[in-house]
Amino acid sequence: ECHGTGTQAGDWQELQAISQTIASARTVDNPVLVGSVKTNIGHLEGAAGIAGLIKGVLALERGRVPPNINFIKGNPKIDFENWKVKVPTEVMDWPIPGIRRVSVNSFGFGGTNAHVVVDEAPGYLAAKGLDANHSSTDIVPSRINATLAEEIPEARLFCYSASDNDGVSRVMKSHAPFLESIQNDTGDSLRNYSYTLGCRRSNLEWKGFIVAESAKDLLGKIQTFNTGSLARSSLKKQTRLAFIFCGQGAQW
Repeated sequence: ECHGTGTQAGDWQELQAISQTIASARTVDNPVLVGSVKTNIGHLEGAAGIAGLIKGVLALERGRVPPNINFIKGNPKIDFENWKVKVPTEVMDWPIPGIRRVSVNSFGFGGTNAHVVVDEAPGYLAAKGLDANHSSTDIVPSRINATLAEEIPEARLFCYSASDNDGVSRVMKSHAPFLESIQNDTGDSLRNYSYTLGCRRSNLEWKGFIVAESAKDLLGKIQTFNTGSLARSSLKKQTRLAFIFCGQGAQW
């Protein structure tokens, strides 16, 4: 769900960004479907973002991708085919298999950029082992359970810190035996490990991080970790607070 104001300047830049990020892993015959609720109701200024979110949630619940009305000719600056993006002009069934997911862009005129990713309720609940009421329509009853195991493993952030430059690498390698012991465990062990590193360990001066999808993946990256990527932060440095008044309606 794009910001999509229909302007010559903004639309092609937004779709180019989508092409270079979200659509980069797609193929030409499997493009990212893009649209904007502004074709239906216009620009609601401060409420434009929530309107796009409502549209996205309804599409998730119904399993149907709504069309963009009055879309006749695309911006010539947008290479739809090679950018792997497509504007639906008629109602489409949600592409299956897989968990339904929608991204919503919303840009404020003061320079604020917001992007939210929303999963359908059944997929989220099943992934967390939860059971709750929801309003989603399941086009294929067994779709969620059949495809959940085929989903790309969830990447997690693993933060390490130490009092000296070489200490970060030592800490990582000292955890290797534990990581080897949980390679065949469920995701809970790795999830708890990531949480403990980020929230329950001391925040020391030298820091490094690794993003990994499994214990095996993490072990491999620890062995090849580049100590040149370490960051140093002074715990004694006092931070300062700044207020920004840009004169365009956005202050923070």
